Amino acid sequence: MNEQILWILGIELLLLTMLCVGKIDLLATGLATMGVILVMAVQDAIVLFGALEMVSGCTWLTLYHQRISLSYTSASASELTTRHVLLSLMGSALLLLGLSIICGTTGTIDLQEIHAQSNNAPPELIRLAIALILAGLGIRLGVVPFALHIPHTCQLITNRGTTQLLLLPWFAGTITLVRLLATILPGLSGACWPIAGLLAVISMGYAGLSAISEQNVRKLMSYILIVQSGLILLGPVAAFSQAAVSDMVATDSLASRALGGSLFCLLATGPSAIGALGVLVYLRREDGQIDVVDELAGLGRTRPWIAAAMALFLLSLAGVPPLAGFWARTAVLIPTVSVTLMANSPERWWFVALAVAAGLGMVVTMVVCTRLVAVMYFRLPLATPKAQGGRMASTAIIGCATLTVLIGLGFFS
Repeated sequence: MNEQILWILGIELLLLTMLCVGKIDLLATGLATMGVILVMAVQDAIVLFGALEMVSGCTWLTLYHQRISLSYTSASASELTTRHVLLSLMGSALLLLGLSIICGTTGTIDLQEIHAQSNNAPPELIRLAIALILAGLGIRLGVVPFALHIPHTCQLITNRGTTQLLLLPWFAGTITLVRLLATILPGLSGACWPIAGLLAVISMGYAGLSAISEQNVRKLMSYILIVQSGLILLGPVAAFSQAAVSDMVATDSLASRALGGSLFCLLATGPSAIGALGVLVYLRREDGQIDVVDELAGLGRTRPWIAAAMALFLLSLAGVPPLAGFWARTAVLIPTVSVTLMANSPERWWFVALAVAAGLGMVVTMVVCTRLVAVMYFRLPLATPKAQGGRMASTAIIGCATLTVLIGLGFFS
C-alpha cells in the first residue's frame, strides 16, 4: 500500500482513538485500530479475515459496555445490540464462504498469488464469491438493506459508542472490499456491477430520505454515513463494468482509478465523519448527552468555535467545494461518468442513470447537512451545552478540522 495512504489512515485512527475515555473503551478502540491497520497491510487472506473479526469483536465489546436505554422507545438496547452482533456473525460467515471460494479456486491464500491466478478461475465461482463478499461486508460498510438496524441501534447507545460502532467497522469494511476487489478483478469479466449499483442507489436513497426529517442526532449521523457508503460503492460499480474490463490492460486503467477513488473517498470523508461525531462526544446538556437536533440550536452563539468546526464537518460531508468531501465525491463520480462517455460501453445508459441517482443523493445530503448548520446559527439557543469530552476530544476535533481543510487544499494529493 502507498505509504502516504497508511500515514493518513493512521492519523485518522489516532484522532478517533482520542475520543475514547475509560479503560474498556480505550482498550477496545486501540485493538480495533490495530485491526484496521492490519486489514490495510497484510497479504494473507486468513490474516485479513482475522483482522476484520478483531475489529468486529472490539466493536461488540464497546457496544455492550456503552449501551443505554431511552425512555421513549419500547425496544431495549440489549435486544438491538444482540441483533447487531448476530447479524455481524452472519455477515462474517458469508464473507468467510466467499473467501473460501476464492482461495479454493485459485489454490492459494496469498493475495498477490490470488491476483495472478484469478484469470484462470471459473468466472461463475468468482461472481458468486463477489456476491457473498458484498453481502458479508454490507453491515460493516453500512449498506442498505444489510444495515437497516444500525440507525436504531445508534439511537439507544451513547454518542461515544455510536462513534466507535459506525466508524471502526466502516473503515475496516471499506478497505477490505477495495483490497479484495483489486485482488480478484481480472477474473470478473464485467460482472456483478448491477448488484453493487443497486446497493449504492438503495443506500443513498433510503438514508438520504430518512435523514431529512430525523431529529435524533445519532440516527441522523448514521444516515449521513450510509449515504457516504453508497457513494463509496460507486467505485466498485465502475470497476465491475465491461468498459473497465476492456480498459484493464492500461497502466492507469479505469478499474484501478475507480477502486482508488473509493479508497480516497473513505480517507477524505473520514476526518469529517470523525469530527462531526466527536463534537457530539464533546458536548453534553445538564442531565446527559446531546440527543436531538434542537439541542444544537444557537450553538454558534453559545460555543462559537465548536459550532464552526461542526459546520466545517457538515459542509464537507455535504460535498461543498473546496472541502475534502467535494474531492471525495469527485473521485468516485469521475469513473462513473467515464463509463457513460465511452460510446462502445454496453452499460452506458445504466451508468447515466446511476450518475443521476448519485447526484440526487448528494443534493439530499446537502439539504440535511445545511439544515443542521442553520439550526446552529439561525435558531435561538435552548441552553448552553457543556463540554464532557475534555482536552483529548477537543484536540481530536481540531485535528479533524485541520485534516479536512488540508485534504481539500490538495496537500495529500
